[in-house]
Amino acid sequence: MKVTAKANTSEKDIEKAVRIAQRVKSLPADSPVLAGLNRQYDDLVDRIGYDPIS
Repeated sequence: MKVTAKANTSEKDIEKAVRIAQRVKSLPADSPVLAGLNRQYDDLVDRIGYDPIS
């Protein structure tokens, strides 16, 4: 399956989403910053048009 980003997606958005996902994986499950990071990641996935990690 070929996945393409939305036309207005920048490479910077994709890189930022990957960095956030890596940071989330390294944090403990009870970390207070997880909610904010998850929200940022979801916003980026919506902007990009696909999940760059999966």
